Amino acid sequence: MSQKEVQQVISRLVVYEDFRNLLATNPKEALKSYELTPEEKSALKDIANSRFHLDIDEKGHIQLVS
Repeated sequence: MSQKEVQQVISRLVVYEDFRNLLATNPKEALKSYELTPEEKSALKDIANSRFHLDIDEKGHIQLVS
């Protein structure tokens, strides 16, 4: 597992809607440049397929909310 790789993908998921859509519809293409385990790929695809938004609290902390 590469925590850095997973963090990079999650960052892209949060920022780029096009990447989120690509990961949801064509995960092999979206993740081809990342060294991830099959389990990580599956989990990231699940995240891309879920409905979520970001919430920022009064202290400026960002939370992923489903």
